[in-house]
Amino acid sequence: MKSHPKGFTLIEMLAAMVIAVVVGSLTYQIIGNMADIYAHITARNQLTSLIRQVDDRLVLEIRQAATINTASAQAFEFVTSGSNTVRYEITSGQLQRQLNGGTARTLVPSENLNATGSGFTYYDASMTVETIPDSIKSVLVTLNLVSGSETYTLNQHILLENRRGL
Repeated sequence: MKSHPKGFTLIEMLAAMVIAVVVGSLTYQIIGNMADIYAHITARNQLTSLIRQVDDRLVLEIRQAATINTASAQAFEFVTSGSNTVRYEITSGQLQRQLNGGTARTLVPSENLNATGSGFTYYDASMTVETIPDSIKSVLVTLNLVSGSETYTLNQHILLENRRGL
């Protein structure tokens, strides 16, 4: 009579371990890739939210500019029809906003703004680049925004509603 031993042979055990290691490695890589994708999408969504907030504020306030105090590539200061003095400035790698000479508030932090290429360009009624504050009718705001290794460029051309007839 033949006896039938119970259990696994060494070969069966090694084969099971190799299969388990391969499946475990693939699972680890898939989970790691998913975590990287999640982090990337989260960072991009945060930047998109920041872009929307900044863009809405810029358009709302700059459209109301009645008198322009400063119009340079890195700073734009104006007085609204409601007599508020608003200053947008790219300084220390950040986009900051100051209201009525108060404390400057950071709208876009340095980790999200590439100051190179970001700035303000001004145009007259014929869409010619303008440097004289009294002739400015519109402003092009260019912001190079960074999320991880990606850079996004926001170009917003804003017509100054209160200066159309000037």
